[in-house]
Amino acid sequence: MAKRLIVALVLVIFIATNAYALNPLERLAYKEVVLRSYNQRLLVNRITGKVKYRWQGPTAVMIYGEAATEGKWIPVYDRDREMWQNLYDQEGRP
Repeated sequence: MAKRLIVALVLVIFIATNAYALNPLERLAYKEVVLRSYNQRLLVNRITGKVKYRWQGPTAVMIYGEAATEGKWIPVYDRDREMWQNLYDQEGRP
C-alpha cells in the first residue's frame, strides 16, 4: 500500500510541476539557464553541458516554420547551436 502511495505521489509531482522540456524525462536531463547578456533562457544538458533548447517568447513571427503565440521551448538547430553554445560557455559554466 505504501509503495502504491509513493508511486502515485511521484506521478502527481511529474504531472503538476511546470514542464520546461518536451517530456518528464527531458525535464530531468536538462537544466534551465538564463544568459545574462541576452536575457535568453536555455535548456542545457546537466551532464555534457550542451545547449539543446531555447525559449521563444510569445510572437507572431514565423520561426522555423511556426509561430509561438504563447511561447515555447524550441530546439536549437545545427546552424545556431555553435552561437548559443559559445554564449553559454563565455558566461561561465557553474
